[in-house]
Amino acid sequence: MNRKITSLIISTLIPITLNNSALTANSQTNGNCFIQGNNGELVNLSNLCGGSNSRVRKNSRTFKVKIKRRLGGIPIIDVTFNKQKTYQMLVDTGASSTVLTLPMAQELGLQPEGYVLVETPSNKAIPFPVTTVNSIKVGTAELKTTQVTVSPTLTMGLLGQDFLGKYDLTIRKDTIQFQRR
Repeated sequence: MNRKITSLIISTLIPITLNNSALTANSQTNGNCFIQGNNGELVNLSNLCGGSNSRVRKNSRTFKVKIKRRLGGIPIIDVTFNKQKTYQMLVDTGASSTVLTLPMAQELGLQPEGYVLVETPSNKAIPFPVTTVNSIKVGTAELKTTQVTVSPTLTMGLLGQDFLGKYDLTIRKDTIQFQRR
């Protein structure tokens, strides 16, 4: 079934001319949006169609994850470490690195490899253990072999800029959209 493409100036199934070849715009029920030329070649227009019927493909540079809940307005999402354990973590755009709680590090069998001085809100530099995880996975994106900080005092982990810094984020009511930079 064809639908009107509201994001485009053209109407559905109206032939248009582009570089001297007639094209037809279609919006399909499966969420794909494209222009089809006379030779049958499809040009993907998904980024223009928008709306609730637009789908993000798994191999796309964009993906969405569900916000599980919020703490003080900060989104909490599922994050998987070392392809074995998933934790709910705060999306902390102000944290320079990902921070695990001590119980998380222990469950993952991680050992301290050193210490880093962390500036706290009270401006004191406190030594926190650092360790390496094999992977951090959010949605369809995975960051491999990265150093994380372990906090002996936090009760929830923080997903920081070591992961988030590779994406432009759009935080909505129930989801976060990650767009690869």
